[in-house]
Amino acid sequence: RQRLVATCDGGITLSSRTRRNAQGAITGRQYHMAVHPVAHIESDVGLETGNVDFAGHVVIDGSVTSGFQVTASGGIAVAGSVEAGAQLRAGGDISVQQGIVGRETRIVSEGSLRAKFIQEARVKVDGDVAIGSYVHSAYIQCAGSVEVKGLSGSDHSGGIVGGEIWGQEGITVRNAGSARNNSTRLFAGISAADFIRLEQTQQDIERVKADVARRLQSIGLPELTADAVHDVVARHPERRDEILQTARVARELEKDLDQQIQAERALKERISLLAADTSIDVPGRAFSDVTIQIGDRQLVLAQDLTGVYFRIDPRVAILAPQEL
Repeated sequence: RQRLVATCDGGITLSSRTRRNAQGAITGRQYHMAVHPVAHIESDVGLETGNVDFAGHVVIDGSVTSGFQVTASGGIAVAGSVEAGAQLRAGGDISVQQGIVGRETRIVSEGSLRAKFIQEARVKVDGDVAIGSYVHSAYIQCAGSVEVKGLSGSDHSGGIVGGEIWGQEGITVRNAGSARNNSTRLFAGISAADFIRLEQTQQDIERVKADVARRLQSIGLPELTADAVHDVVARHPERRDEILQTARVARELEKDLDQQIQAERALKERISLLAADTSIDVPGRAFSDVTIQIGDRQLVLAQDLTGVYFRIDPRVAILAPQEL
């Protein structure tokens, strides 16, 4: 005998339980099949539908028109395009059969994203990003990998042109940059948050170093040691209180500096572990002036390259191109 149980959590599971009696073993199987709530919109999302906010999946037969929002706890599937100024927010995957366009357009997905192309939009995805044709002047922040197949035109000349692309687990793009655009920036092996945190920590370290140096210079102290402080006080007894107070403040600043240096070291170690297994692959052409960064290593291309991948050489910790 079999029992069929439907839930609203998603997925199908099979559990078995075996009982034994005098006649032998009896196995009972129970299937668990989930049913997701789905909102099916057989038109565009626009003036007739208004904004959409649904606990479940949303399937849209048309497009999401300019200025409208779609929010779903599950996935969102759009048969058309996402127009300028629209917003999609999904607890699952997002699929757009056509393109995503517009500087004010926002896409947020806790799953993955698939689309034909992206132009100027801002995208944040917890999973992977897969684009069929091209990405132009967009900002993409991806915790997984980014793939842009470049299936544009008969010669597959698409790729990433302009903008800033973060693929924490790597980037594969047919072509990177163009002869007329020098603002393409590709980041892998590091998250945008860690990049900002590392940059801020390094700025704080330099600021504290400069502050300590300025204070020591103000009292004529060449270094912050007990002997050096004693010598300066002996030469300028009339400034004894000022010198001792400045030295105490400088010591506290140096303690703070040590903590920041340790935080920088720990952050770099974490970034290095991720970057070690990460690459940026460009099987087509990588144009000059494209910025490539993996982990905390950065390279600006001085010339066009074809059929290359970028990776940190573990022997010398240098980011360099290699032939695919």
